[in-house]
Amino acid sequence: MNHNLRSLYNQLVAPRHEWVERGVRSAVLTIPSIFPREGQHRHRLPQNYQSIGARGVNNLTSKLNLTLFPPTDPFMRLNIPEAERASIVSQYGEGDGGTILQEADQSLRAIEANALSRFDQAGWRPAVAEAMRLLVVTGNALIYDRPGGRPATYNLHNYVVSRDADGTLELVILKQKMTKVSAIAQLGEEAVATIDRMRREDDDYDAYSEEYEVYTGALREDGDNFKFWEEVEGIPVGAPTDVPLRRLPLLPLRFQEEPTCS
Repeated sequence: MNHNLRSLYNQLVAPRHEWVERGVRSAVLTIPSIFPREGQHRHRLPQNYQSIGARGVNNLTSKLNLTLFPPTDPFMRLNIPEAERASIVSQYGEGDGGTILQEADQSLRAIEANALSRFDQAGWRPAVAEAMRLLVVTGNALIYDRPGGRPATYNLHNYVVSRDADGTLELVILKQKMTKVSAIAQLGEEAVATIDRMRREDDDYDAYSEEYEVYTGALREDGDNFKFWEEVEGIPVGAPTDVPLRRLPLLPLRFQEEPTCS
């Protein structure tokens, strides 16, 4: 398999069309601005002349966000299993064992509160809220936990996913645009000069374009381990890193689990 992210992305664009088209049709009936067709400007969005679909999306999204990530309560609960609690009491007695368990419970509550605080400070709440809206309308969304930045949410126009017959993630690629100023700031003038030189050798080179295509992807190698790397205009940036599934910064979400390509 060719491991060039741009080539892999282009191979998966056509199979993605079915889910993109389904998402666009759903958005037209609910909130067209959530998922317009590619290249469709906001002032040319279709009008459905009713608000039932929009109200349904907003209400359902609000309920999902409040249920999964309440603003004031921890969204997870850490507890000591009953068998372990009984073992501690049996080993240290009712008095000392009770004190140990009480202190342990207090520490677990502190961890829960800290997780909630970090969730809000890191900017996850708006990213998750936008992902919920996309999931309700289109059934798909991707959250990118950007290194050194805040998580960002993307719709199906910006990424492709490949899964096996069981729905297990095999490949995910995010496509973004970067200005030349941003490219120089992030990669350095020498790297951008090299990219420009290689772009000029491409048959599809646009001399007037000041934007660069940035591909960020993860490919399963064995078990739950992925190779994660980034390319600008098909040129690798830095060395690939090995990332386990539980730490993958690209999170492709589906409202309904189904063995599909998206």
